[in-house]
Amino acid sequence: MAKRDDETRTTGMIVRSDTDDVIEMDTSSELSESESSLLQAIVQKYLNSDFNGLPVYALRANQEADALSLIRKKLIDHVQTVNPHIKLFAPLDHEDQLRAILSLDGLSDGCLYPCPEVLRNEVDRLAYEGRPYSLELALGAPQIEHITFDVSVLEEFRNDPRYDYRVDDIHGAIYDNRNEAHEISRFGFSFDSNGHRYVAIYRRDLYSMPSKLQGWLKRYQSDEKSEIHPDYFKTTIMAEFPEGASVFDAFLEEKFQIQNICRSLGRPLLFKSEFRAYKRPDSFGFLLRLTSKEYNDFAMLLDRLMSDDISKNFFGSDVATTDEEGREKGTIRILEDWCKNYFVHHADYLSEIDEMLRTFKKVRKERSKPAHTISFNQFSPEILDRQRELIRDAYFAVKTIRVILMRLPGAQMEDVHDWFEKERIWMR
Repeated sequence: MAKRDDETRTTGMIVRSDTDDVIEMDTSSELSESESSLLQAIVQKYLNSDFNGLPVYALRANQEADALSLIRKKLIDHVQTVNPHIKLFAPLDHEDQLRAILSLDGLSDGCLYPCPEVLRNEVDRLAYEGRPYSLELALGAPQIEHITFDVSVLEEFRNDPRYDYRVDDIHGAIYDNRNEAHEISRFGFSFDSNGHRYVAIYRRDLYSMPSKLQGWLKRYQSDEKSEIHPDYFKTTIMAEFPEGASVFDAFLEEKFQIQNICRSLGRPLLFKSEFRAYKRPDSFGFLLRLTSKEYNDFAMLLDRLMSDDISKNFFGSDVATTDEEGREKGTIRILEDWCKNYFVHHADYLSEIDEMLRTFKKVRKERSKPAHTISFNQFSPEILDRQRELIRDAYFAVKTIRVILMRLPGAQMEDVHDWFEKERIWMR
């Protein structure tokens, strides 16, 4: 049976009522000499290391009572995780910490950390001048809590040839080409309740950046609450394989598999380019600025990967490539004629083929709009929704081509990703 509260101050044991699970906290501010000494040891361990906690195993036998008292006074936290030597996430409430310790019959594992309220009076802020995220860690913030930034923060790196900007809409990294491709930042993405995208960087990764970059990023920080991309969390924290892939990579992988099918059929390739998942053309991804110009540029690139990328050699003599007057047909018209000639007896595919062709024409129309109108560059959050719809339709269009080609005798795909086979596609 747990001891009563009046016994705790002398024994150091955690107490709770025999009739409920209420943990009684100590609201007094006075510290004994031994408590004060232990608190300073925990603070110094934290500030003079890489923000590590003081291991429980390092406590002397008579210090456990002081540690429990400091937890009851909400001056330190007990962290017991897979890696307790760094404070990955926000600790449990002190009451829950004490319940966990009670369930284990005392302190037996984990590390002790000073609470932010204590560190506010201990940290020399001038020592962290120009390093806002290093200061946050010094003040006790969790290391693997993500900070959100406006996606436009990436634009400068994307447009500057001095940097190598790599992204798959789940993960991203920026390398300095002037310094042997040294990695200067890694990041992920997060979403608010309205589906708006943000750059997400763990505080630990921000801490590792030089002061100039930390200060520059601070200008783009957003106060919006967001949830980190599930696959970014799985791959960076849980050390697990991602569940899916971005719709942009899925689109390119569909095209890549179409090329493999063409090879298996002994036909010329349908597309001129050989992009595939994780090997994208520049700027093929979610927009960094929600402007009409960025959207129009994306529509042009998408059309180049669709209609403009079709090779007439694929069709051979199956269909005429000129009309009755001898004029060259466009690639969409040739594709339409070929599909209807080859699959006229497959009624179950005709509606999908019609939808596929409508998408090819829609993308071509979106590309052509700027060429026929004079308009000002405009900003609108709805532009992201328009882009999502366009790439979603484009993905299903090339998927339809791949599916109908697989109906031909001898058709085969190669090197198929697990997410591709199970159609686990991230549309955000």
